[in-house]
Amino acid sequence: MVQPAVIELGADRAVPEQPDRPARPRTRWLFAAGLALASAMGGAAVPRPGLVPRFQVPYAVGAAFVSGGDTLYVTAHGSVSAYRLPDGARRWSVPAPGTVEGMQLATGSRVLLVSRAEPPTSTVGLDTRTGRQLWRSDSVLVAAVLPGDRQVLLFTPGPGASSLMRAVDVRSGQAMWSRTQLGTVAPTGPWTDLRAEPPRLVFQTVDGGVEVVAAPTGEVLLRGRLPDLPAPGPARFRPEDAQLSTAGDQLLVIRGGDTRTLEAFDLGTLARRWRARLPAAGYFATSCGTVLCVFGPQWMTGVDPGSGALLWHTHLWQGAQALPGGRLLVSSGEPDLRLAIVVAATLRPVLDLKSWRALGGGPGGQQPLVLARTTADLRTWFAVVDPAVPHPVIRTLGGAGGVLDEECLAFDGYLACPTVHNRLQVWRYRT
Repeated sequence: MVQPAVIELGADRAVPEQPDRPARPRTRWLFAAGLALASAMGGAAVPRPGLVPRFQVPYAVGAAFVSGGDTLYVTAHGSVSAYRLPDGARRWSVPAPGTVEGMQLATGSRVLLVSRAEPPTSTVGLDTRTGRQLWRSDSVLVAAVLPGDRQVLLFTPGPGASSLMRAVDVRSGQAMWSRTQLGTVAPTGPWTDLRAEPPRLVFQTVDGGVEVVAAPTGEVLLRGRLPDLPAPGPARFRPEDAQLSTAGDQLLVIRGGDTRTLEAFDLGTLARRWRARLPAAGYFATSCGTVLCVFGPQWMTGVDPGSGALLWHTHLWQGAQALPGGRLLVSSGEPDLRLAIVVAATLRPVLDLKSWRALGGGPGGQQPLVLARTTADLRTWFAVVDPAVPHPVIRTLGGAGGVLDEECLAFDGYLACPTVHNRLQVWRYRT
Protein backbone atom coordinates (compact mmCIF):
# COMPACT_ATOMS: atom_id res chain seq x y z
CA MET A 1 0.00 0.00 0.00
CA VAL A 2 1.37 3.42 -0.95
CA GLN A 3 2.21 5.54 2.06
CA PRO A 4 1.63 9.30 1.76
CA ALA A 5 4.34 11.81 2.55
CA VAL A 6 4.29 12.74 6.23
CA ILE A 7 3.55 16.37 6.95
CA GLU A 8 5.15 17.65 10.11
CA LEU A 9 4.00 21.03 11.34
CA GLY A 10 5.61 22.12 14.59
CA ALA A 11 3.98 24.45 17.04
CA ASP A 12 6.25 27.30 15.97
CA ARG A 13 6.82 25.98 12.41
CA ALA A 14 10.52 26.80 12.65
CA VAL A 15 13.29 24.77 11.08
CA PRO A 16 14.88 22.83 13.98
CA GLU A 17 18.39 24.11 14.58
CA GLN A 18 18.84 22.98 18.20
CA PRO A 19 17.25 20.37 20.55
CA ASP A 20 13.93 21.43 22.03
CA ARG A 21 14.10 23.03 25.46
CA PRO A 22 11.63 22.23 28.28
CA ALA A 23 8.63 24.52 28.28
CA ARG A 24 8.67 27.20 30.95
CA PRO A 25 5.83 27.40 33.51
CA ARG A 26 4.62 30.74 32.11
CA THR A 27 3.75 29.16 28.72
CA ARG A 28 0.22 28.18 29.86
CA TRP A 29 -0.36 31.69 31.18
CA LEU A 30 0.77 33.23 27.89
CA PHE A 31 -1.49 30.86 25.97
CA ALA A 32 -4.48 31.85 28.12
CA ALA A 33 -3.64 35.52 27.67
CA GLY A 34 -3.51 34.97 23.93
CA LEU A 35 -6.97 33.40 23.97
CA ALA A 36 -8.31 36.29 25.98
CA LEU A 37 -6.84 38.82 23.53
CA ALA A 38 -8.28 36.95 20.56
CA SER A 39 -11.67 36.86 22.28
CA ALA A 40 -11.50 40.58 22.96
CA MET A 41 -10.84 41.15 19.26
CA GLY A 42 -13.93 39.16 18.30
CA GLY A 43 -12.01 35.91 17.79
CA ALA A 44 -10.14 37.28 14.76
CA ALA A 45 -6.72 35.86 15.58
CA VAL A 46 -4.01 36.71 13.05
CA PRO A 47 -3.39 33.59 10.90
CA ARG A 48 0.14 32.20 10.95
CA PRO A 49 2.00 30.83 7.96
CA GLY A 50 1.34 27.17 7.37
CA LEU A 51 0.80 24.21 5.05
CA VAL A 52 -2.52 22.43 4.61
CA PRO A 53 -2.31 19.08 2.75
CA ARG A 54 -4.96 18.84 0.04
CA PHE A 55 -4.49 15.69 -2.07
CA GLN A 56 -2.10 13.28 -3.80
CA VAL A 57 -2.15 11.95 -7.37
CA PRO A 58 -0.07 9.30 -9.21
CA TYR A 59 3.35 10.41 -10.40
CA ALA A 60 6.57 8.86 -11.73
CA VAL A 61 10.18 9.54 -12.69
CA GLY A 62 10.21 11.74 -15.81
CA ALA A 63 6.67 13.01 -15.19
CA ALA A 64 5.71 16.69 -15.33
CA PHE A 65 2.96 19.00 -14.15
CA VAL A 66 1.67 22.51 -14.76
CA SER A 67 -1.17 24.54 -13.24
CA GLY A 68 -3.69 26.94 -14.70
CA GLY A 69 -6.70 28.53 -13.04
CA ASP A 70 -8.44 25.93 -10.90
CA THR A 71 -6.80 22.89 -12.51
CA LEU A 72 -3.57 20.92 -12.13
CA TYR A 73 -2.39 19.07 -15.26
CA VAL A 74 -0.12 16.06 -14.78
CA THR A 75 1.58 13.82 -17.33
CA ALA A 76 2.61 10.45 -15.87
CA HIS A 77 2.35 6.75 -16.68
CA GLY A 78 1.60 7.39 -20.36
CA SER A 79 -1.33 9.76 -19.87
CA VAL A 80 -2.20 13.41 -19.30
CA SER A 81 -4.71 14.04 -16.52
CA ALA A 82 -6.51 17.13 -15.23
CA TYR A 83 -7.23 17.44 -11.50
CA ARG A 84 -9.50 20.00 -9.90
CA LEU A 85 -8.09 22.38 -7.33
CA PRO A 86 -8.37 22.29 -4.38
CA ASP A 87 -9.81 18.79 -3.87
CA GLY A 88 -7.92 16.78 -6.54
CA ALA A 89 -11.01 15.34 -8.26
CA ARG A 90 -9.99 14.04 -11.67
CA ARG A 91 -11.72 15.90 -14.49
CA TRP A 92 -10.34 13.89 -17.41
CA SER A 93 -7.45 11.70 -18.51
CA VAL A 94 -6.21 10.96 -22.05
CA PRO A 95 -3.35 8.81 -23.42
CA ALA A 96 0.06 10.47 -23.98
CA PRO A 97 2.50 7.73 -25.01
CA GLY A 98 6.22 8.37 -25.28
CA THR A 99 8.50 10.80 -23.50
CA VAL A 100 6.89 14.18 -22.78
CA GLU A 101 9.23 17.11 -23.41
CA GLY A 102 7.03 19.66 -21.67
CA MET A 103 3.62 21.27 -21.26
CA GLN A 104 2.46 24.86 -21.67
CA LEU A 105 -0.92 26.50 -21.18
CA ALA A 106 -2.69 28.96 -23.43
CA THR A 107 -5.21 29.76 -20.70
CA GLY A 108 -7.13 32.41 -22.63
CA SER A 109 -7.89 29.93 -25.43
CA ARG A 110 -8.42 26.97 -23.08
CA VAL A 111 -5.66 24.89 -24.68
CA LEU A 112 -3.00 22.68 -23.08
CA LEU A 113 0.05 22.20 -25.31
CA VAL A 114 1.90 18.91 -24.83
CA SER A 115 5.22 18.34 -26.59
CA ARG A 116 6.63 14.82 -26.91
CA ALA A 117 10.30 14.15 -27.56
CA GLU A 118 9.61 10.62 -28.83
CA PRO A 119 8.19 8.66 -30.57
CA PRO A 120 8.31 10.77 -32.78
CA THR A 121 8.74 14.45 -31.83
CA SER A 122 5.33 16.14 -31.91
CA THR A 123 3.09 18.70 -30.24
CA VAL A 124 -0.63 18.33 -29.59
CA GLY A 125 -3.22 20.88 -28.50
CA LEU A 126 -5.74 19.58 -25.94
CA ASP A 127 -8.97 21.24 -24.86
CA THR A 128 -8.49 22.06 -21.17
CA ARG A 129 -12.17 21.39 -20.38
CA THR A 130 -12.40 17.86 -21.82
CA GLY A 131 -8.92 16.69 -22.84
CA ARG A 132 -10.10 16.33 -26.44
CA GLN A 133 -7.27 16.56 -28.99
CA LEU A 134 -7.76 19.69 -31.11
CA TRP A 135 -4.75 19.24 -33.41
CA ARG A 136 -1.38 17.57 -33.76
CA SER A 137 1.78 18.70 -35.51
CA ASP A 138 4.69 16.30 -36.01
CA SER A 139 8.40 17.11 -35.70
CA VAL A 140 7.76 20.34 -33.77
CA LEU A 141 8.19 21.59 -30.20
CA VAL A 142 6.76 24.66 -28.44
CA ALA A 143 8.92 27.79 -28.39
CA ALA A 144 6.48 30.32 -26.85
CA VAL A 145 2.80 31.17 -26.47
CA LEU A 146 2.22 34.67 -27.81
CA PRO A 147 0.50 37.31 -25.64
CA GLY A 148 -3.26 36.96 -25.85
CA ASP A 149 -3.00 33.14 -25.92
CA ARG A 150 -4.30 32.92 -29.49
CA GLN A 151 -1.12 31.83 -31.25
CA VAL A 152 1.84 29.64 -30.41
CA LEU A 153 5.33 29.59 -31.90
CA LEU A 154 6.56 26.13 -32.85
CA PHE A 155 10.02 25.11 -34.04
CA THR A 156 11.53 22.16 -35.85
CA PRO A 157 15.23 21.63 -34.99
CA GLY A 158 17.74 20.99 -37.79
CA PRO A 159 18.97 19.62 -39.95
CA GLY A 160 22.44 21.05 -39.42
CA ALA A 161 22.75 24.71 -38.40
CA SER A 162 19.14 25.67 -39.09
CA SER A 163 15.64 25.33 -37.74
CA LEU A 164 12.10 26.01 -38.97
CA MET A 165 9.98 28.48 -37.00
CA ARG A 166 6.23 28.75 -37.48
CA ALA A 167 3.25 30.41 -35.81
CA VAL A 168 -0.03 28.49 -35.58
CA ASP A 169 -3.51 29.19 -34.26
CA VAL A 170 -3.59 27.70 -30.78
CA ARG A 171 -7.16 26.32 -31.09
CA SER A 172 -7.00 24.89 -34.60
CA GLY A 173 -3.29 24.32 -35.24
CA GLN A 174 -3.63 26.17 -38.55
CA ALA A 175 -0.30 27.62 -39.71
CA MET A 176 -0.20 31.43 -39.94
CA TRP A 177 3.37 31.70 -41.26
CA SER A 178 6.70 29.88 -41.27
CA ARG A 179 10.33 30.61 -42.08
CA THR A 180 13.78 29.10 -41.68
CA GLN A 181 16.12 30.38 -39.01
CA LEU A 182 19.76 29.94 -40.00
CA GLY A 183 22.77 29.61 -37.78
CA THR A 184 21.02 28.47 -34.63
CA VAL A 185 18.71 25.87 -33.19
CA ALA A 186 15.55 27.36 -31.70
CA PRO A 187 14.44 28.29 -29.12
CA THR A 188 17.74 30.17 -28.52
CA GLY A 189 16.80 32.00 -31.70
CA PRO A 190 15.08 33.89 -33.07
CA TRP A 191 15.17 36.49 -30.33
CA THR A 192 11.85 37.64 -28.96
CA ASP A 193 10.36 40.87 -27.67
CA LEU A 194 6.94 39.60 -26.64
CA ARG A 195 6.08 42.70 -24.61
CA ALA A 196 6.01 44.91 -27.70
CA GLU A 197 2.85 45.60 -29.70
CA PRO A 198 2.82 43.65 -31.89
CA PRO A 199 5.16 41.06 -30.33
CA ARG A 200 8.40 40.96 -32.32
CA LEU A 201 10.96 38.38 -33.38
CA VAL A 202 14.47 39.13 -34.58
CA PHE A 203 15.95 36.84 -37.23
CA GLN A 204 19.54 36.86 -38.42
CA THR A 205 19.84 36.38 -42.18
CA VAL A 206 22.37 34.31 -44.09
CA ASP A 207 24.27 37.41 -45.28
CA GLY A 208 24.72 38.79 -41.75
CA GLY A 209 21.73 41.12 -41.76
CA VAL A 210 18.81 41.14 -39.32
CA GLU A 211 15.05 41.25 -39.80
CA VAL A 212 12.52 42.36 -37.19
CA VAL A 213 9.32 40.38 -37.71
CA ALA A 214 5.80 40.76 -36.30
CA ALA A 215 5.23 37.49 -34.44
CA PRO A 216 1.45 37.15 -35.08
CA THR A 217 1.64 37.69 -38.88
CA GLY A 218 5.25 37.04 -39.93
CA GLU A 219 5.37 40.48 -41.55
CA VAL A 220 8.87 41.95 -41.81
CA LEU A 221 8.72 45.26 -39.92
CA LEU A 222 12.36 46.24 -40.43
CA ARG A 223 15.29 44.91 -42.40
CA GLY A 224 18.88 46.10 -42.12
CA ARG A 225 22.48 45.41 -41.20
CA LEU A 226 24.36 45.96 -38.00
CA PRO A 227 27.97 47.19 -38.09
CA ASP A 228 30.50 44.37 -38.45
CA LEU A 229 27.93 41.64 -37.77
CA PRO A 230 29.22 38.41 -39.34
CA ALA A 231 27.01 35.82 -40.99
CA PRO A 232 25.64 33.15 -38.65
CA GLY A 233 28.08 30.45 -37.65
CA PRO A 234 27.50 26.82 -36.69
CA ALA A 235 24.74 25.91 -34.25
CA ARG A 236 27.29 25.24 -31.50
CA PHE A 237 28.57 28.14 -29.41
CA ARG A 238 31.92 29.66 -30.44
CA PRO A 239 33.49 32.42 -28.31
CA GLU A 240 34.29 34.51 -31.39
CA ASP A 241 30.68 34.55 -32.64
CA ALA A 242 28.41 37.54 -32.16
CA GLN A 243 25.60 36.60 -29.74
CA LEU A 244 22.23 38.34 -30.20
CA SER A 245 19.41 38.78 -27.67
CA THR A 246 16.67 41.29 -26.89
CA ALA A 247 15.73 43.29 -23.80
CA GLY A 248 12.69 45.53 -24.07
CA ASP A 249 13.01 47.68 -27.17
CA GLN A 250 16.74 46.99 -27.57
CA LEU A 251 18.62 44.44 -29.65
CA LEU A 252 21.76 43.41 -27.77
CA VAL A 253 24.91 42.12 -29.47
CA ILE A 254 27.83 40.57 -27.58
CA ARG A 255 31.00 40.37 -29.60
CA GLY A 256 33.55 37.78 -28.52
CA GLY A 257 37.21 37.23 -29.29
CA ASP A 258 39.47 40.12 -28.30
CA THR A 259 36.74 42.80 -28.48
CA ARG A 260 34.52 41.65 -25.59
CA THR A 261 31.91 44.35 -26.08
CA LEU A 262 28.17 44.70 -25.59
CA GLU A 263 26.22 46.90 -27.99
CA ALA A 264 22.59 48.02 -27.85
CA PHE A 265 20.54 48.85 -30.98
CA ASP A 266 17.07 50.34 -31.25
CA LEU A 267 14.65 47.61 -32.36
CA GLY A 268 12.56 50.18 -34.20
CA THR A 269 15.38 51.66 -36.31
CA LEU A 270 18.48 49.44 -35.73
CA ALA A 271 20.38 52.62 -34.77
CA ARG A 272 23.15 52.04 -32.23
CA ARG A 273 22.34 53.45 -28.78
CA TRP A 274 25.55 52.63 -26.92
CA ARG A 275 28.60 50.40 -26.83
CA ALA A 276 30.23 49.06 -23.65
CA ARG A 277 33.48 47.25 -23.00
CA LEU A 278 33.02 44.08 -20.92
CA PRO A 279 35.55 43.06 -18.24
CA ALA A 280 35.47 39.44 -19.51
CA ALA A 281 34.03 37.43 -22.38
CA GLY A 282 30.28 36.93 -22.21
CA TYR A 283 27.91 34.60 -23.99
CA PHE A 284 24.43 36.00 -23.27
CA ALA A 285 22.80 39.29 -22.19
CA THR A 286 19.24 39.67 -20.94
CA SER A 287 17.01 41.97 -18.91
CA CYS A 288 17.18 41.63 -15.13
CA GLY A 289 14.50 44.20 -14.40
CA THR A 290 16.20 47.55 -13.88
CA VAL A 291 19.60 46.30 -15.12
CA LEU A 292 20.99 44.18 -17.93
CA CYS A 293 22.69 40.96 -16.86
CA VAL A 294 25.57 39.62 -18.94
CA PHE A 295 26.48 36.01 -18.20
CA GLY A 296 29.89 34.43 -18.66
CA PRO A 297 31.36 31.01 -17.85
CA GLN A 298 32.09 31.80 -14.17
CA TRP A 299 30.92 35.35 -13.69
CA MET A 300 28.12 37.89 -14.18
CA THR A 301 28.14 41.61 -15.07
CA GLY A 302 25.49 44.26 -14.51
CA VAL A 303 25.04 47.01 -17.11
CA ASP A 304 22.83 50.13 -17.11
CA PRO A 305 20.28 49.57 -19.94
CA GLY A 306 20.01 53.28 -20.70
CA SER A 307 23.67 54.22 -21.01
CA GLY A 308 25.70 51.00 -21.12
CA ALA A 309 27.58 52.01 -17.96
CA LEU A 310 29.16 49.11 -16.08
CA LEU A 311 27.43 48.79 -12.69
CA TRP A 312 29.12 45.73 -11.19
CA HIS A 313 31.08 42.57 -11.98
CA THR A 314 31.04 39.47 -9.78
CA HIS A 315 32.40 35.94 -9.59
CA LEU A 316 30.40 35.16 -6.43
CA TRP A 317 27.01 35.19 -8.20
CA GLN A 318 26.43 33.52 -11.56
CA GLY A 319 22.65 33.65 -11.97
CA ALA A 320 19.95 36.29 -11.40
CA GLN A 321 16.26 36.96 -11.78
CA ALA A 322 14.41 40.24 -11.37
CA LEU A 323 12.41 40.93 -8.21
CA PRO A 324 10.04 43.81 -7.37
CA GLY A 325 11.45 47.04 -6.00
CA GLY A 326 14.67 47.12 -8.02
CA ARG A 327 16.07 43.95 -6.48
CA LEU A 328 17.52 40.68 -7.76
CA LEU A 329 17.45 37.09 -6.59
CA VAL A 330 21.04 36.00 -7.24
CA SER A 331 22.49 32.50 -7.11
CA SER A 332 25.95 31.00 -6.95
CA GLY A 333 27.09 28.00 -8.96
CA GLU A 334 26.87 24.36 -7.99
CA PRO A 335 27.75 22.37 -5.97
CA ASP A 336 27.51 24.84 -3.04
CA LEU A 337 24.39 26.64 -4.25
CA ARG A 338 23.56 29.83 -2.33
CA LEU A 339 20.88 32.44 -2.87
CA ALA A 340 20.54 36.06 -1.78
CA ILE A 341 18.30 39.06 -2.35
CA VAL A 342 20.35 42.08 -3.42
CA VAL A 343 19.90 45.60 -4.77
CA ALA A 344 20.03 45.36 -8.57
CA ALA A 345 22.03 48.54 -9.17
CA THR A 346 24.82 47.79 -6.68
CA LEU A 347 24.60 44.12 -5.58
CA ARG A 348 24.28 45.40 -2.00
CA PRO A 349 23.01 42.47 0.14
CA VAL A 350 19.45 42.72 1.42
CA LEU A 351 18.90 39.17 2.72
CA ASP A 352 21.17 36.11 2.66
CA LEU A 353 18.99 33.06 1.94
CA LYS A 354 21.91 30.72 2.69
CA SER A 355 20.89 27.10 2.03
CA TRP A 356 17.30 27.90 1.03
CA ARG A 357 16.41 27.41 -2.65
CA ALA A 358 13.66 29.29 -4.48
CA LEU A 359 10.88 27.20 -6.00
CA GLY A 360 9.68 27.70 -9.54
CA GLY A 361 6.10 28.70 -10.18
CA GLY A 362 3.61 29.85 -12.74
CA PRO A 363 4.17 32.48 -15.45
CA GLY A 364 5.93 35.49 -14.00
CA GLY A 365 6.71 33.67 -10.75
CA GLN A 366 4.96 34.58 -7.53
CA GLN A 367 5.21 37.03 -4.67
CA PRO A 368 6.17 36.27 -1.99
CA LEU A 369 8.96 33.87 -2.92
CA VAL A 370 8.43 30.29 -1.77
CA LEU A 371 11.60 28.60 -0.49
CA ALA A 372 12.68 25.07 0.38
CA ARG A 373 15.60 23.45 2.19
CA THR A 374 16.36 19.88 3.22
CA THR A 375 17.96 19.32 6.63
CA ALA A 376 20.28 16.55 7.79
CA ASP A 377 17.35 14.38 8.91
CA LEU A 378 16.08 14.38 5.27
CA ARG A 379 13.06 16.51 6.05
CA THR A 380 12.23 19.30 3.63
CA TRP A 381 11.14 22.61 5.09
CA PHE A 382 9.24 25.31 3.25
CA ALA A 383 9.16 29.05 3.86
CA VAL A 384 8.06 32.34 2.31
CA VAL A 385 9.75 35.71 2.03
CA ASP A 386 8.37 38.95 0.60
CA PRO A 387 11.28 40.40 -1.43
CA ALA A 388 9.67 43.81 -1.92
CA VAL A 389 9.45 44.98 1.71
CA PRO A 390 12.28 47.13 3.12
CA HIS A 391 13.52 44.40 5.48
CA PRO A 392 12.52 40.93 4.20
CA VAL A 393 12.16 38.12 6.75
CA ILE A 394 12.01 34.36 6.10
CA ARG A 395 8.84 32.85 7.60
CA THR A 396 8.66 29.06 7.87
CA LEU A 397 5.51 27.34 6.59
CA GLY A 398 6.17 23.77 7.74
CA GLY A 399 8.01 20.59 6.88
CA ALA A 400 7.46 17.30 5.08
CA GLY A 401 9.34 14.02 4.80
CA GLY A 402 9.94 12.04 1.64
CA VAL A 403 9.62 14.82 -0.95
CA LEU A 404 11.90 15.67 -3.88
CA ASP A 405 12.37 19.38 -3.19
CA GLU A 406 14.28 20.17 -6.41
CA GLU A 407 11.14 19.35 -8.41
CA CYS A 408 8.65 21.28 -6.25
CA LEU A 409 6.60 24.13 -7.72
CA ALA A 410 4.61 26.91 -6.05
CA PHE A 411 1.62 28.50 -7.79
CA ASP A 412 -1.44 30.55 -6.81
CA GLY A 413 -1.21 29.68 -3.12
CA TYR A 414 -0.50 25.99 -3.77
CA LEU A 415 2.66 23.94 -3.33
CA ALA A 416 3.20 20.67 -5.24
CA CYS A 417 6.07 18.21 -4.79
CA PRO A 418 6.85 14.73 -6.11
CA THR A 419 7.45 12.19 -3.33
CA VAL A 420 9.69 9.15 -3.03
CA HIS A 421 6.50 7.05 -3.19
CA ASN A 422 5.79 8.08 -6.82
CA ARG A 423 3.01 10.44 -5.81
CA LEU A 424 2.51 14.16 -6.34
CA GLN A 425 1.61 15.83 -3.05
CA VAL A 426 -0.33 19.10 -3.17
CA TRP A 427 -0.65 21.53 -0.26
CA ARG A 428 -2.44 24.81 0.20
CA TYR A 429 -0.18 27.35 1.90
CA ARG A 430 -1.00 30.59 3.63
CA THR A 431 1.37 33.46 4.24
